[in-house]
Amino acid sequence: TFTSSETLVGLPSVTIAGQAVTSTNTGGNSYTATYTVSSNGYSGTQVAFTVDITDSSGNAGIQVSSSTNGSMVTLVNTSPVIAGTAAGSINDNATLPLFSAVTLADANIDDVSVTVTLDSQAKGAFTSALLTVSGFTDNGNGSYSLASNTSAVAQAAIRQLVFLPTANRIAWGTTEITTLTIAVNDGQVIASDAITKITVTPANDAPTISGQYYMLATTEDETSIPLRVSTLL
Repeated sequence: TFTSSETLVGLPSVTIAGQAVTSTNTGGNSYTATYTVSSNGYSGTQVAFTVDITDSSGNAGIQVSSSTNGSMVTLVNTSPVIAGTAAGSINDNATLPLFSAVTLADANIDDVSVTVTLDSQAKGAFTSALLTVSGFTDNGNGSYSLASNTSAVAQAAIRQLVFLPTANRIAWGTTEITTLTIAVNDGQVIASDAITKITVTPANDAPTISGQYYMLATTEDETSIPLRVSTLL
């Protein structure tokens, strides 16, 4: 908000953070101009502004670039926010959409990149079809990354990931916990969340019989012995 010492011709020309902003007359010689600035690339720095005016006689005033009381605005970047993560459980022959309720937000409206990391690559992976649809990339080391985009796009992407545990990795009667860590980077601050812990239980798979078996011909007083083909070979 600012006030001129005399009547102006038209509205003052205003820039904030290098962007042209439309000023508004609020009565008499008083004006206001508003602009919402993302902290991306500005965090920790002062927000520059300029005001240019022309009086009723057509004379250009001296450009104003500081406040009369010396006050200034310094942008402060806040950390991205990760919410909606939760623990879960699954059999080792099933899949689970781990992040269907996850929300990602950034108060500074910065773009964010996302990384999801398993505590051990051997414990499982995200299903390849939905990984491709989501836009995440398999880094080949148990981590998956999404390139910088809006928090809304990142949120939609991470919700599509579906976890597939490694089948028959653990012994029957035991369980294994897999921890997945989400890291969201707005270019200046990294927020991390490791609440997603999945308890994997081995499924009771039916026993299988492999190979071919034959009964050897015997007489009536002998015992028949089954032999596997591989044994004969």
